[in-house]
Amino acid sequence: MPNSREHSKITANAAALVDSGEFSTAGLIGEYCQYPDLYFSDPVRLAPYYFETDGVQFHYPPCTPYEELYRYWTFRDGKLRRLRKFRNENHLHMTNGFRHYLTGCLEAGDSEEMLKFAGTLLHALEDALFSLHALEGAGGADLMFLDRLDFFEEPPTVQLVALSALDLPDIPDYRPRQLGNSVEEVVMNLYTEYVRRNQDSRRCCFQYLMERYRKGTAEDLERPVRRMYRNAVTLCADLLHTIFALRRGAAAEPHDYLLTEIEPFEFPFGGSASMAFRFRSCGRDTSYDRNGKSVPLMLNIHGKNTVFQHGISFGVHYENSLLFQLPKGMFRSFSAVIGLAQEEGGKNSVTLELVNDGSVRGRFTLAHDGNSSQRVEVSCPGGIFGFREFSEKPSGILMIGEGILKNRSASCHPN
Repeated sequence: MPNSREHSKITANAAALVDSGEFSTAGLIGEYCQYPDLYFSDPVRLAPYYFETDGVQFHYPPCTPYEELYRYWTFRDGKLRRLRKFRNENHLHMTNGFRHYLTGCLEAGDSEEMLKFAGTLLHALEDALFSLHALEGAGGADLMFLDRLDFFEEPPTVQLVALSALDLPDIPDYRPRQLGNSVEEVVMNLYTEYVRRNQDSRRCCFQYLMERYRKGTAEDLERPVRRMYRNAVTLCADLLHTIFALRRGAAAEPHDYLLTEIEPFEFPFGGSASMAFRFRSCGRDTSYDRNGKSVPLMLNIHGKNTVFQHGISFGVHYENSLLFQLPKGMFRSFSAVIGLAQEEGGKNSVTLELVNDGSVRGRFTLAHDGNSSQRVEVSCPGGIFGFREFSEKPSGILMIGEGILKNRSASCHPN
C-alpha cells in the first residue's frame, strides 16, 4: 500500500530505466502517478482519468477466488456438472482498464496528457505489487485473513502497511522490454505479467511475515521487500518503455508465443483423486505425481514416452476449462500435443472441446484403451481460445505439450 512519496519513488526508478527522450517525466513522477488517490479529493479535475468496470474504480482490482471452481455442482441430464458459470472479475476489470489507459496514452493530443493516463495505470500496478494489496488479486484472497490466524504479536495487515519503499536502493540494472506492437498484444502480455508478479509479491508478503514471526535477521526481512519493489519497478519500466515506443511508432520484433507465456482467464482446478491436482490449478512446464511432487511432462505417444520441456498439466474433472483471450488476427496457427498421463488416468476417457473465437471448433476423445494423445492444429487462433474438458470420473492428468502460437502471415485473418 504505497503512499504518495513511495508511488513517486517507484515511478522515478522505473522512468530512470527507460529512454524517455523527448518525453519529460517530471509531472508523471511528481503528480500523475498519484491520480487514483488524488481523485477522491479532486474528482472534477481528475474525472477524465477515472475509469471503472461495473462500478469498480480502476485502482484496487476485484479478486477472483479459486473456490468458485470447486464448489457449486449439480446433476444435469444424469451427469454431474458445474452449476455456476465461472466469471473472472479480475481479468475483466484489469484488461478493461489496461485497454482504456493504453488507448488514452496513444490517442492523447500531447505528451503530458499521455503521461496522465500512464500515471494512473502505473499507480494501479504499483499498489498491486508492493505491500498489503499484493494479497489481493487474480487468485482471490482476503487481505485480512492472516489477522484471523491470531498467532502474530502484531496484526499482519499492520506489519504490511508499515513496509516502505523509500529506503530501498534503486534498481539500476534492468533493461525494459516492449510488451507488444498493438494495444491488444500489450493487454495480453501486461495481464500475464501483472498476475505472475502479483503472485510472487504475495509470496513475498508471507515470507516477510514469517521472518518477523521467527525473528529473522535484517537481511532476511529485507529480501522479500526488495523483491516486491523489483516486481513493481521493472513492470512499470516495461510499461513506460512500451508506451513511449508505440508513441514513436517503434515496433518490437514479432515472435511466436508458447502457450505457457500467456495467462489464462479461465483455468482448470482440481479433479485428480490424488494430491496432484486436488487443490491446485495448472502446472506450467511441470506436472505432479500422486504425492504432489513436481515431475516432468511426459506422454506416451505411439508406445514411446515423450518428455516435453514446455507445456501445461491439469487434473481431469467432471468438467474443466483452460481458456485464453488472444488478440484477433495476430496468430497464424496453434499446434500442440494433448494427452492423458499414463500413470494417473485409470480407465476413464476424457472428451475435449476445442474453442476458437468463442465457439466450439472441434471435439475429440482421449482414452487409455485407445488414443491417449492427439496432435492438435488450429488455424488463425484468436478471441476466446482454449479447451474444455468433460469426464465421467474426476481422476487422471491431462497434458498440453509444446503448445505454440505462430505469428500470423500477411494473409491470415481471424475466423
